[in-house]
Amino acid sequence: MGIDKPDIRFVIHYNIPKSIENYYQETGRAGRDGLEGKCVLYYSHKDVSKLEHLMRDKPLSEREVGAQLINETVAYAESGVCRRKVILSYFGEHFLEENCGNCDNCKHPKEKIEAKAEVLVALKALKELDEKFATDYLVNIIGANLHHR
Repeated sequence: MGIDKPDIRFVIHYNIPKSIENYYQETGRAGRDGLEGKCVLYYSHKDVSKLEHLMRDKPLSEREVGAQLINETVAYAESGVCRRKVILSYFGEHFLEENCGNCDNCKHPKEKIEAKAEVLVALKALKELDEKFATDYLVNIIGANLHHR
């Protein structure tokens, strides 16, 4: 993405970047002239699976690092915390304000819900299955049991 224009208004990702560093560099292309820039990230968990699949032939240490970078990026994308606070923290800096007032999470906070009972069901299922099954299978088991109540 060798774009050297100051008046970029939008940066749109149609799948998840490989790391927060990549995401930060790419989003930094919007608003270089001091005017507002918008960054949008669309992704699905299939994107994550595809990235993990592409790493399957790499050495174990490289796969582990790659998996950690992908997990950090997913956590960032799904976070309900101020995005500026998360990005700065990731790079070892601190944003002392609670709210930047500019990101989606600050402008439109996610609704908080009580999910203690659901978490206990998931943990019980995980224990009963002896932690031997993939997440998708666990989700299907929990979903099937919830529908039969």
